[in-house]
Amino acid sequence: MHVLVEWTWKLREEGRLLEIVDPELKKYPEEQMLRFIKVALLCTQATSQQRPSMKQVVNMLSNKAEIDLQNVVAPGVLKEPRQRTGGFGSLTAGTSSKPKHQRQSS
Repeated sequence: MHVLVEWTWKLREEGRLLEIVDPELKKYPEEQMLRFIKVALLCTQATSQQRPSMKQVVNMLSNKAEIDLQNVVAPGVLKEPRQRTGGFGSLTAGTSSKPKHQRQSS
C-alpha cells in the first residue's frame, strides 16, 4: 500500500495526478476524478489531526467543500517492525519503553 501512496505523492509534486487513474477507465470527468484523488491524499496525512473527519470527506466528495492541498505534506511511511529470530522462534521487536505489566490495554 505505501508504494501506491508514495507514487501518488510523487505524481502530485510533478503535477501529474491523473496518471494514477486506471487506464481502463477510458472516459471520466477529470475534475471529479481530481477531487477524489485529492480527498484520498488528505486522508493519508500522518496524524489524525491533519486528516479530515468523515463529515468533511463527505462534504468534499459531494462538492460542498473546497479542497486545499497547500499545507499538506507527504505522509511518513511506517516501516514494518523488524523481526528477530531467537532460539525459540521469531520475536517482534517492540517499541514500548514501559514494562509489559505497566502498559494499559486498549
